[in-house]
Amino acid sequence: MTDTVRDVASSTPDGPPPERPKIQVVPLKGLPISAAAVILVTLAIAGNWQWALVFCHVAGGGLWTGIDLFVGLVLGPILGRLSIAARAEFSARFMPKMVIIMPTVS
Repeated sequence: MTDTVRDVASSTPDGPPPERPKIQVVPLKGLPISAAAVILVTLAIAGNWQWALVFCHVAGGGLWTGIDLFVGLVLGPILGRLSIAARAEFSARFMPKMVIIMPTVS
């Protein structure tokens, strides 16, 4: 029994904890695509283009519903099974992308 405790104690690193990855709250690469979508909606409203307004409404609603169902039904159960550290790492990479996607779609 003592040997097992010593093996576990000797296998832990004695250095400082690893550095946390830098989190970018708003990914800058996604801003041009988001700006293009907002400009399209603005032009559709200003030009009173019925087809463009319907397209943006239907496409935005479909994307919103699809993302919502995917995150809730697919990623939700997967995240529930992950360790706390893995959840934090996943969220640090996933949520900044959602900061760009969801406001643009809505």
